[in-house]
Amino acid sequence: MIYEDDVVNSVKSYLEKDGYKIISFCYAHQHGDDIVAEKDNKYLYVEAKGETSSKPDSNRYGKKFDSSQMRDHVAKAIYKVLELKTQHPNDDVSIAFPDNERYKKLLLNIMPSLKKMGIQIFMVDSKDNVIIF
Repeated sequence: MIYEDDVVNSVKSYLEKDGYKIISFCYAHQHGDDIVAEKDNKYLYVEAKGETSSKPDSNRYGKKFDSSQMRDHVAKAIYKVLELKTQHPNDDVSIAFPDNERYKKLLLNIMPSLKKMGIQIFMVDSKDNVIIF
């Protein structure tokens, strides 16, 4: 099971190895931008999602989200990065998800539009590997 915090940690490590400086980050229980990184005087904002609830007292804790919940998380992540892009038009935005077939299918359906808008996608597998989707 890949939690949002796992996605945040994996993407942070990936970005640091790629020469980014992590300016700030938030875990699922915190408020704020999930990851803000900087490289070559340009900022990158990343909105991350997990494949289950990260709240132990939630009914969904430890249970994978169903297709409807995943679709909702994709929509919320896209809305968030569009807000960020509006606030920071000269910076980059990305979304990050667990690397599973359901998320991939949802993202493939909208990939051309995401590329046109300049939204990069990070996928994190169960071994903390990050790929650009």
